[in-house]
Amino acid sequence: MLYHDYHDAFPKEDSPELNMAERALNMKNIQLFRKKRGFTLIEMLVVIAILSLLIVVTGSAVSRSLQKSKITVSFSNLRQLGVAAFAYAAEHRGRLVPHAMNDASGSKQQEWIYAYGYDDPREAFENGILGPYLGQAEKVVQDPTFDYDGSKILSGPFGTYPTGYGYGYNGFYLSTKVDNHLGIWRGYGVDTIVSPASTVMFTTSAQSTSSGVHPYENVWDADRLAKRVIRAVDGKHALVCWVSGNVSKVAMIRTREYDNTVLGHIEGEDGENIFDRFPGDTGDQ
Repeated sequence: MLYHDYHDAFPKEDSPELNMAERALNMKNIQLFRKKRGFTLIEMLVVIAILSLLIVVTGSAVSRSLQKSKITVSFSNLRQLGVAAFAYAAEHRGRLVPHAMNDASGSKQQEWIYAYGYDDPREAFENGILGPYLGQAEKVVQDPTFDYDGSKILSGPFGTYPTGYGYGYNGFYLSTKVDNHLGIWRGYGVDTIVSPASTVMFTTSAQSTSSGVHPYENVWDADRLAKRVIRAVDGKHALVCWVSGNVSKVAMIRTREYDNTVLGHIEGEDGENIFDRFPGDTGDQ
């Protein structure tokens, strides 16, 4: 076939065949455009709803994981407090940590958790009664489950003291006051505790005052203390380090929420007292 034969085989520009071909091509392009035009409003709403649900589910999972990790750290802190208490007892004739005493110089009052008179929180915690037995005492006494600004330094009857902690000690039951004037206490012997595995030594704590929720270094049973000072780590349970050194979760009772912090009480089976478990003053034992 010659060139002009090929040329003649194609429709002329103004021929009906070319116009029909253009129209067919245009129709095809329109159909393709319609297919590729994007999502409809309903489709967009469905996608947004699915993404929102995924964000909520993922956020909840992350929040639960974060809370679980904080509780794990708190477990570890309480175990370290228990180990430190036994290390103290080993150097003090088997006696438990006293509620309070004077330091070696006699110039500063010491609580089990900190010493008064220091403007630096780290020094205050390191010079508490248990401070020398804790590595990085300032970190150990902080409970990550307790949302509180621990940078504050307050003033008390014995001088300045820090606030960056989240645990309380059963010192009023595990020690006895030997000097009312100086405020000196002496711990009871570990071997005098009737039931170490079910007697509170340390626990998560806090107190509610007119100015908000604050750390609290002491814990009592519900009969001696009308206000709630045991703090929940998950809204329902407190963490307790027993005199035996074991740490466990304990269900709380008579709880109440203060500024997003749940406070309440804990007790043993059948309502038994799990704070006062020793047969009176041990004297010089």
